[in-house]
Amino acid sequence: MKIHEYQGKELLRKFGVPVPRGLVARSPEEAYQAAKELGTDVVVVKAQIHAGGRGKGGGVKLAKSPNEAREIAQEMLGMNLVTFHAGFLPHEESDPGFKKLNERVGRIADLFAAKGIQLGFETGQETATCLQLFLAKLDRPTVGVNFDPANLILYDKGDPIDALRLLGPWLKQCHIKDATRTRQPGRWGEEVVVGTGEVNWPAFFQTLNDLKFPGYLCIEREAGTQRVQDIRAGRQYLESVLA
Repeated sequence: MKIHEYQGKELLRKFGVPVPRGLVARSPEEAYQAAKELGTDVVVVKAQIHAGGRGKGGGVKLAKSPNEAREIAQEMLGMNLVTFHAGFLPHEESDPGFKKLNERVGRIADLFAAKGIQLGFETGQETATCLQLFLAKLDRPTVGVNFDPANLILYDKGDPIDALRLLGPWLKQCHIKDATRTRQPGRWGEEVVVGTGEVNWPAFFQTLNDLKFPGYLCIEREAGTQRVQDIRAGRQYLESVLA
């Protein structure tokens, strides 16, 4: 049985089970009115989807005013790109798993496309050539690449600039992340602050310019104990590169 959170609450409430008070909003203005009606200092705006991990994906956010609730709802309802790792793609088309995974991803892509949402495969767990083949066989214009140059280094799957050129026709979004390549076979590399690793950032931005890429660049920092400071340092470095 697949029901949304608000539907589950309605069922529980019907049978006398106490549940937190909430209201359904289908537009930013309805979110504003709902926050006003609830009248609390803080409200939680939640995307209603049949999937876990909403918080990590930006689908659960706190709002400290009705105006902020409206802004958050506008962001959620305006979402048009979802990025993810599809898993380790089979390297050869002759692999029985290749066709099976391709067909399953195709069905997922069609469901998202029906809602006006595009998909982006994150790079790194396979070579650019392998991902290019998979995308070409998938043949869905709404499916492309969330390009992460650091992952290619971390997994030792090739040169990020060569991969960027190869995957350019499928580019949907880019992660700005840096890494150093492993010197020990069988081990991953190390994620580092942007500008201190092995990504050739001047060449990276020149390639994006050559490709006439119009999309978003998102700084990502997954490792370390001072991520906010690291992101700031990375931004400062990028501003110097682009000056």
